[in-house]
Amino acid sequence: MQITIKQQRRFTWELNGVEIERTFDDVLASPDWINFRKIVMTYRDGLGMYCRTQLFKETFLQNLVTHNKKLRGEETYEYDKQEYILYRLLEGETRESAKAEVANLEAQRALLDAKNEEYKKTVTEALKAHIAREDENEDIRMNKERIAELTTQFANEQDEERKKELQSELGSYLEMGSQLREFHKIPLRAEIPPKDFSIPKEMQKMVQLALDPTVPEITLKNVSLDNLNS
Repeated sequence: MQITIKQQRRFTWELNGVEIERTFDDVLASPDWINFRKIVMTYRDGLGMYCRTQLFKETFLQNLVTHNKKLRGEETYEYDKQEYILYRLLEGETRESAKAEVANLEAQRALLDAKNEEYKKTVTEALKAHIAREDENEDIRMNKERIAELTTQFANEQDEERKKELQSELGSYLEMGSQLREFHKIPLRAEIPPKDFSIPKEMQKMVQLALDPTVPEITLKNVSLDNLNS
């Protein structure tokens, strides 16, 4: 799976052993492009079946919004990227301009990914602090240990009557744990700071803003998270 953009306004498209070379002029003159702004590759697969594959610039934008390179995989991600650049060239953009759009969007995604990692660290530290605070209290620590023992016994027990006894005892210890935390003023759960952002939503808002014709000064080459807060 690969798209190779060549000199002299040509490109090669490869998928599952099928390789097709086309010129930009050929695509621009096709009814699919003229009527629907589609790049359509027609071919026969290994079984001789007639196939059509469509290429869009939106594919890369949406994949960058909802996924990252780690989730998409290197090969698929690069294919999407070249698909976008090819489409922009056919729309009349220079290769440098198309690459600048991609580079900026990737940079904004990287900032959001880094922000998300920082939030994960904050959550982890909050959980660790909560557990440490609980374990400092001997009553709560012993209660947690007994709950863990009963849970294991319940999971391994085969006798139904004994399981009912264990379930009842487990319920008592769970209720006791809540009472102990209330008495010692220790929250039942860790106090996790709210997450005030979503990577897909932030990326989607940036793309929409960059493509908004009423804001011509903001483009895919310069849109940033700062624009969303201004």
